Amino acid sequence: MRRQFKPWSEIVKTLRDARSLTQTEFAEILGVNQATISRLERGDIKPSPTVQKRLRSLSVEDPSDSSIRAFVNTSPHTVFVISRNLEIVLTSELFAQKNATSQSALEGKSCRNMMTIELTEAFNAALQNGFFEGRIKRAVVTARMMNEQREVRYGQATWTPLVMKAHGIVMLVQSVALSMEEYAKLRSKLPLIEFSFN
Repeated sequence: MRRQFKPWSEIVKTLRDARSLTQTEFAEILGVNQATISRLERGDIKPSPTVQKRLRSLSVEDPSDSSIRAFVNTSPHTVFVISRNLEIVLTSELFAQKNATSQSALEGKSCRNMMTIELTEAFNAALQNGFFEGRIKRAVVTARMMNEQREVRYGQATWTPLVMKAHGIVMLVQSVALSMEEYAKLRSKLPLIEFSFN
């Protein structure tokens, strides 16, 4: 029986989407131009042997990515990983439970609908201070948060940059639930977000 392979067009598109890259950014990684990526994704051309080799190397999960995945999957805490585009890359079982869904239903989904005004402000501050460029070692955020059902929660989260081969620099979010009283007390003493810089 002959083994069935995915078409190159699907492989190119899947790998690019998994990294939240534009065609131009992905072209730089593969050493081709943007037009070549466009033609590859449409299935108009096949990748050269050199590009095929690069695509295969990108398809294999890096051991460090596996370690991050194992840490998040087995964490007894509310933990998740997001990309700079606010796409949920990984979630812990507890995070999925708090959102009344499964890990697989959340992964790959945008978390924009879970962002309160405070979280959006904190995330934008992290972007402006170079979180995804490696300038921040850690950020601590004390804010109102929302779950998938848009129910407001209170919490404190630690944001840590990690590098995943499949996604570049991502944000590991580890959060602790707070009561409204604990939240109010902490916010009277702490800013919305505190950075530790590299």
